[in-house]
Amino acid sequence: MKRVLVPLDGTQTAEAALGALADFCSPEDEVVLLKVEKPERTRASGFRPGKVLSATSVGGPAGGGVAGIAGPDLPVFLESRDQTLQRQVDEAIDYLESLAHGLRAKGLAVKTEVLVDPEPDAAIVNYARQMRPAFIAMLRRTHGSIAELIFGSVASSVARADVAPVLLVPPPAA
Repeated sequence: MKRVLVPLDGTQTAEAALGALADFCSPEDEVVLLKVEKPERTRASGFRPGKVLSATSVGGPAGGGVAGIAGPDLPVFLESRDQTLQRQVDEAIDYLESLAHGLRAKGLAVKTEVLVDPEPDAAIVNYARQMRPAFIAMLRRTHGSIAELIFGSVASSVARADVAPVLLVPPPAA
């Protein structure tokens, strides 16, 4: 029995790596679908005006009081930080479970894992070190951005970490 790690980023092109599993896995093998979410910022729905403070008299005996001072506008958030994190994890689990259902129907033992980390490549490498997979199946992107050319893609970072062999699956033909 071998363990296979398949990191996914939520795109249909990345799911192409799942197609290669039929060629390399047998029913007794364990496939782990991993999604690493970058933490989202909580979303503000708008702003609530600040409180109006009133004062009767400020200044000298001549009066000259201030009728009201408005404080700063305060953001009104749709979700707390914990709610945002939980929503991200729940959405990622739903996504992975929908993919796992199809693989389980083909007879594979599938486990799903979701991590929240600002650095997906480091999170994948750390998870792979603990899991010790026989190989890691990832999509190879052919048209990377300038940043990928300079800093490298997640797939190349995982391959350079040398924690397990990396099966780079070509993207599907357009």
